[in-house]
Amino acid sequence: MLVAVMATGCASTSSTIEFSPAEVKLIPAAAMEKVLSPVSVNEVIKIRANGLPHAMEVRRLEGREYLIAADAPQGKEVKVAVRDITGIERIRRFDQSAASSGNAAGSTGTAIGEALIYAPLIPVAIVSRPFLRAMGLDEEKNSNEREKALLVYGGMTGDALKASLGEPVQRHLCSGDDPQKKLEIWSYSEGQVLSGGRFLFLDTDKGTVFFASFHFPSMRNCSPMPMD
Repeated sequence: MLVAVMATGCASTSSTIEFSPAEVKLIPAAAMEKVLSPVSVNEVIKIRANGLPHAMEVRRLEGREYLIAADAPQGKEVKVAVRDITGIERIRRFDQSAASSGNAAGSTGTAIGEALIYAPLIPVAIVSRPFLRAMGLDEEKNSNEREKALLVYGGMTGDALKASLGEPVQRHLCSGDDPQKKLEIWSYSEGQVLSGGRFLFLDTDKGTVFFASFHFPSMRNCSPMPMD
């Protein structure tokens, strides 16, 4: 779930990405550190975990197996095993001017902003928009599930995907009007990945995931690739 909220008369907005217990189980261990780490000082991450009475704020990670969480009001810290986490919330607050290009929460400008907020290391789509539109995919349309998938899988290499998720069901090579611009699409079945990452798009030059979708594109210039 991703929720964007703007309080009337206030100069700030907030947006939240939330992972359910079932979704937490699908986050690869290699991506968990990224999911549990704030992108900026304006972002707060809260977790729910077995043995905790309620959601607590993540203060810091201690290796890949543990983290320190705290009650916001009291500030009492507890050590939590990452394997015991049952839910994750990433809450980002930003002032109205930062979202003003979209004029309102949920607008196209805000949607693009979310992609940049939650996938900061991915070469998202500014240069890929025409290519993706040609494939029947509008990356400007806000998709809660895609934002989560990009956060988890964005920037992963093909080898990392195989190690974390297993082999894809199918791979396709696609090209646009410019024959030099190509990408691979790796298809996964339900239960292997988050729903917004059923189809992961890899830049053939960098070999990393830069986009995710819950449906296969309508572009005709896609052909199956041999499986390794």
